[in-house]
Amino acid sequence: MSRRCLSASRGAGADEAWRDCRRRLVTSKPVDAFCKGKMGGRFQFLAVEYGSKFEDYYLASYLEPADYPNLIAKGERIATIAVPTILASFNWRPGSPRYRRVRALSTNFSVGRTS
Repeated sequence: MSRRCLSASRGAGADEAWRDCRRRLVTSKPVDAFCKGKMGGRFQFLAVEYGSKFEDYYLASYLEPADYPNLIAKGERIATIAVPTILASFNWRPGSPRYRRVRALSTNFSVGRTS
């Protein structure tokens, strides 16, 4: 499997997947368009198995029904890779308008998160 362009498995749709390879998207999950869209049978996730080729930068992850209930059946997990991210900010003076905005963002961003 190519690191720069993750390939589709052989079979129907593989040629199209290769053509679309240059239009890669790195994003957080779930993606609104996939959750709200009515994809029917026209869309599927391809598994990307984590291996030594990816361990220097990526993390092992999964897509689950909770992420995309209309696209992933209950009990199914699709292997994928994740990109580590960080949210950073300048250390603004406490009480300043920018401090209050960053504090509001970080408070609202972390609501409901356990980690």
